[in-house]
Amino acid sequence: MKFLTAIITATIAVASLSANAGQYKFVAGNDNMRTQLCVAAGNNQLIQYNSQVNASGLSKHHLAKTTLCNGLNIGTFAAKYDAMRTAKQINRFRKGSITITDVAFSDTKENQDVTIITVN
Repeated sequence: MKFLTAIITATIAVASLSANAGQYKFVAGNDNMRTQLCVAAGNNQLIQYNSQVNASGLSKHHLAKTTLCNGLNIGTFAAKYDAMRTAKQINRFRKGSITITDVAFSDTKENQDVTIITVN
């Protein structure tokens, strides 16, 4: 019984921490093509990301390995800001990449703040 109580307490603690997590909105700091890729990746806009990759004329492998967003590799950048759809897509094209993500569920969105991040 103590074990079950400990698990329930831990679950509630994790849920309350994730309820305070904010959302992110990325804006471009310049008109560079790679900056636009970073914005699409950070905002978890997979369709926009893929269309920009296709328009660039560069390979998905090359962009996944060489694009830096605010000092981080683009796949790591997307994962850092919980843009998991684009992070998963990008990391498929990075050889030897491993992404570990902790997941918590929160169904309350009214307490979340939006943080605007400029990408250069």
